Amino acid sequence: MPFPETLASPLIASSLMRITREIPADTLTPVSAFLRLRSAGEPGFLFESAGSDLHQARYSLLGFAPDETLTLQDGVLTLQRGQTTEILPGDPLLELKARLQSQSSETDPALPPFTGGYVGYLGYDCVTYLERIPLQEACSPLPEACLMRFARVLVFDHLKRRILLVAHLPQSADAEEVQAAEAALKDLHQRLRVPVAAEALLDLPEACSADSALLQGSMGEAAFCEKVAILQEAIAAGEIFQAVLSEQFTSPLAGDPFALYRVLRSLNPSPYLYYLDIGGPVLLGGSPEMLVKSDGAAAATCPIAGTRRRGLTEVEDRALATELLGDEKERAEHLMLVDLGRNDLGRVSQPGTVRVSRYMELEYFSHVMHLVSLVEGQLAPGQTALDALFACFPAGTLSGAPKIRAMELLSQLEPVRRGWYGGAVFYHGFEGQLDACITIRSLAIEQGMAHLQAGAGIVADSIPKHEYLEVRNKAQVLFQALQMANQMAEQQQGEQP
Repeated sequence: MPFPETLASPLIASSLMRITREIPADTLTPVSAFLRLRSAGEPGFLFESAGSDLHQARYSLLGFAPDETLTLQDGVLTLQRGQTTEILPGDPLLELKARLQSQSSETDPALPPFTGGYVGYLGYDCVTYLERIPLQEACSPLPEACLMRFARVLVFDHLKRRILLVAHLPQSADAEEVQAAEAALKDLHQRLRVPVAAEALLDLPEACSADSALLQGSMGEAAFCEKVAILQEAIAAGEIFQAVLSEQFTSPLAGDPFALYRVLRSLNPSPYLYYLDIGGPVLLGGSPEMLVKSDGAAAATCPIAGTRRRGLTEVEDRALATELLGDEKERAEHLMLVDLGRNDLGRVSQPGTVRVSRYMELEYFSHVMHLVSLVEGQLAPGQTALDALFACFPAGTLSGAPKIRAMELLSQLEPVRRGWYGGAVFYHGFEGQLDACITIRSLAIEQGMAHLQAGAGIVADSIPKHEYLEVRNKAQVLFQALQMANQMAEQQQGEQP
């Protein structure tokens, strides 16, 4: 997708120094550390990864008390530092990129890939700043984008069973400021020593099928099926090849959103697990799908398209895998999205460097299996990791092909703004590296209400009722996590004197 060339801006070399403190992880986990360090109403984040490959799931990241927050809503980018709020004029994505790249620290190959920088999300609705895609009037429960700057972070290294406490300071910091940063890391260490009651083992209710009747949908089956037919008319007319139609659901949430995150990570371990508290509203989820990953020199995107549920037995699992690999509809849709990923990444890559290094391989997750490919390229001179993110945003697997026309149709057919759904949750480190996942299988929590969304890829031979069933199936684990979290909250209230 085209984007303003003026978004490119140079890094300021080595404007930060880094202070580190290493401690043994011992019995601490990322969840227990988060519970010990968080304060009510204070923004913070936890990023985890669940997988059988310890090298891929090696690091967990967490941080609190960002020293600045960038919030984008209705074209206005706001910078908050402490009690001071400033509106940044101009193109919001240009300003966002300039801010994220305004400071840097030296890369150290001995350190984890992220030791500090910006953490947050770009909502799907940010596409309106890249292309003139109209947005619905209805508002999302979250801002269009929110990025928080964390100069201090904790990094769990699960391979070495250690925790790295990291602080960043300006290169111009004096001895007193350095001592203050060292004292802050020491204080973090001390706070990690003190258990809290919330660390009690998660007492999950017995597994139950979620009662979807309790959820309020933005469309309902009849309206969804009607809109599938409209998209198929557009496909027949040659306007698009595919579009991803989605529905949003809402339900009350009782209790702590972090308890819901703990339930979800237990039910749905995923490569990208995230909990973002932006100072009240919370975005949490477990995404299987990388959008863009970049070390600043190369970039990759990972299309996932083609899904089957996991079998109840090994025999059924193998049969479903064979069925998926032989499904011509799924394979054709996957190929189309791989081509879209190649084109997107090609816009910011050196000519001739874009390649498909993995093609249509099976990957297994807790509840489903997917067809997965990997597209890689070397970034062209002057292009950065953020340029790669903007070039691939939003994912074709959440919009359609051709991407722009598909999004125009979706903005007409979906009754509410997508908000966070279909966007990206990511970090952008001070060294210029980036890791972004697609915001799916996620929930936005605000004022005691949980909002979730799921979609299905519509093609010429789609059967509307089957596509709606796919939407419900994709959202099933979120439904179940919500119901279990609410049951836990009710049980805890009943136990109080």
